[in-house]
Amino acid sequence: MGRKSLANERRAEIAHGLYRCIAKRGYANTSVRDIAKEANIGLGMITHYFKSKEEILYVMTENTYKRYWKMFMLFSRKHQKKAVRERLRLSLEFLFMRVAGDKEKSRVFRELMNISQHDEYLLEFLREHYRKYRALVAEALLEMLPDQDREDTPIRDLSAFLVAATEGAALLCCVEPRRISLKRLSSIATRLVDSMLENEHCEADRSVIKGKGNGGSGGQRFARGGLR
Repeated sequence: MGRKSLANERRAEIAHGLYRCIAKRGYANTSVRDIAKEANIGLGMITHYFKSKEEILYVMTENTYKRYWKMFMLFSRKHQKKAVRERLRLSLEFLFMRVAGDKEKSRVFRELMNISQHDEYLLEFLREHYRKYRALVAEALLEMLPDQDREDTPIRDLSAFLVAATEGAALLCCVEPRRISLKRLSSIATRLVDSMLENEHCEADRSVIKGKGNGGSGGQRFARGGLR
């Protein structure tokens, strides 16, 4: 193993040590010594690879989001040949059950949100993450309305709603885990999205009919829309 690969591996181990510390006791109550113990490495190793606890936090944040992006992309590829409605159901189930349902991750993300209110670098990173998150959800929705533009209001608003719903579900699971059923929330979200997209399809059909009735081509860009 080369020096660069070894350094990256050590930095990742240290960052994950911080992740576990935050999940257990929070960022403010975690010392560099705690991180070293959790990562099962010497204290001197941390000061060799990182200049500060904040630098470890930034690397941990980036690695954590990359891990979940990778999980979702692998999941998407696994189910890409399934019918659109089934992919929609499975994707929302993944976001609610696997992502929102990860209590350790939710505790860490909550800490990151709190820290970001006083850390501009971290705040900008989270902004970029949620932009990508919304874009990913929008891409999935566009498969059901292929002639709709990503920036059209229904798609933009619906993707923002789904991101907010999964994040809210994660928060509620931490506060009242026994009273929240992520399975039911996932099912409700699936029916809601299905209904909204079906309404969008109906509006598109009316636009096509109206366009033809006027001798024009109004609404043609929606003609192939709808759920398959």
